[in-house]
Formats: sequence, C-alpha cells, structure tokens
Amino acid sequence: MVTAVYATGGLNGYTIQTPGTGGPTDPATRTASDGLFVYSAATVGQVAIGDHVELTGTVSEFSGLTELTVSSAAGLRTLSTPAVAPQPAAVVFPRTDAARESLESMLVAPQGSYTVADNYTTNQYGEIALATGTGRLLQPTEVARPGSVEAAAVAADNAARKVTLDDGASTNFLPRDGQDQAAREVPVPWLTNAGPVTVGATTTFTAPRGPRLPEQRLEVPADHADHRRDPDGRPARLVLGRPDRDARGRRRRPDARRVQRPELLPDDRRRGGRLHVLPGPCG
Repeated sequence: MVTAVYATGGLNGYTIQTPGTGGPTDPATRTASDGLFVYSAATVGQVAIGDHVELTGTVSEFSGLTELTVSSAAGLRTLSTPAVAPQPAAVVFPRTDAARESLESMLVAPQGSYTVADNYTTNQYGEIALATGTGRLLQPTEVARPGSVEAAAVAADNAARKVTLDDGASTNFLPRDGQDQAAREVPVPWLTNAGPVTVGATTTFTAPRGPRLPEQRLEVPADHADHRRDPDGRPARLVLGRPDRDARGRRRRPDARRVQRPELLPDDRRRGGRLHVLPGPCG
C-alpha cells in the first residue's frame, strides 16, 4: 500500500509497505524492512496514500536506499481488492545502521525525547539536525584531547544520536542571484515567530507517522504550497520547549526570534540512508 507520496519537491517517488505490517516492533529483532521507496516520475502523479498497488520495475540501491524504479505507467496497477493499512511502528530512533535499515521506508512514529542540535541549514533547505535524548551533540574536543579514546567515544555517540529532520523535498529556499527566486516566497517549514528553532531546545512531533529512508534522516513529505498541513488542515509543526538557558548555560534573550547560527558539528557529511516522519495524509 502507498504510505507517502513525493509528487513535488524533486524526489519524484512514493513509498509502499506490505499491508497489515507495522505496529509494535523491536528494531533489534527485525531482519528486514516491510517498506520500499518507488522512484517513478512516470507514476507518482497517479497514486495517493492508501492505494493498494501492484508494481513492476527494477530494484537497485541508490545512496544506500533500496528502491524500485518504475519507468512507465504500464508498471503501475491499482488493485480493487481491500487490504489492511500498515500501522506506524512506534520506536525510539535506532542507534545502529542495521536497526535503521530494518525500518527503511516503513511508517514510523518516533518515540522519546529529541533536542535541536543544529539549525544551520534550516533557512535554506528546511532541515533541522536533532539529537535523540535531552542533550545536544558535543564537539569531541570540548571534552577530550584530539585523537584520544574519550574524543572517539563522543564522536561515536554523536553518530548514534544524530538525526536530521527534513521536509521531504530538495527545495533551496535561498537561491543565488541569477537563479529562479520563486522559492524565496515559499514559507520555510518549522519556523514561526512564536516558536524559534533554537539549538538546545527540546522537541516533540505533532501527528507523527512514518519513514522513507534508513540511517540519519527523518523526512516529512508535504506540499510546499500548502505549508505542511496535518489531517485537520493545520500546518504540521514541531512543538519546541524553550528553556531559560541554552545548552551552555547562557541565558536566552527573551526577544530572540531568529534562527541562530549553531556551532559546526563533527562529521556532518550526509549518509547513505534516511528516515522520515509523515505528518498526515499528503500527496
């Protein structure tokens, strides 16, 4: 069944999951995912969330993601037989690549606490780096000498805890001079005057539903023109807790309203897989 649709934003595809799967699960005991990403510009406009489909295409790996490429409309068949809808797997974001791989492209409802770790690319790409738990990510050399065992342990913990919340699109909201400037008129996701995305703030998700890719990204597919609407028509958003002091103990200015430049995090390279959170029916 179709669980997410990326008809706009540049991903040109959708996710499917075996009917009736999901629900309570332990990533540590899973051996394979029940979901799959379908890369298909030819059919993405013909499907909707909840469709029961039969697909014919070519399976491949792209940047660590297992995907099915359906190159023509002939590869899509919409079934009329009823099917049990997949349920989101309520799990704490996994710490290992193997556990993340077992949830690849499946619906997921992330559990537990998350902390804003980096907002450097929020204004440009609609991304927010989060850390699982209630503490921010640290530079290894903040607590230990370079090359030490202690510094390596901090780097490993950063890799296990970091997850990037993304809007499920490749839109650049800050195009260069000479490029198409239309994206500058589109509201950037997650940002409101009443709830600035500040490093060190704790977060919760509203209407969370499930993922696309494995590893270290939570993607929220939604139509930019509709500014991420949840099933009730409200903009999907993060609920941010704004502590009186930031992660370094400095008092926050009460009039702070802008996304602030964070410290650079160690090893901020993109990884092969991603995981997304779906805020409600879209497509």
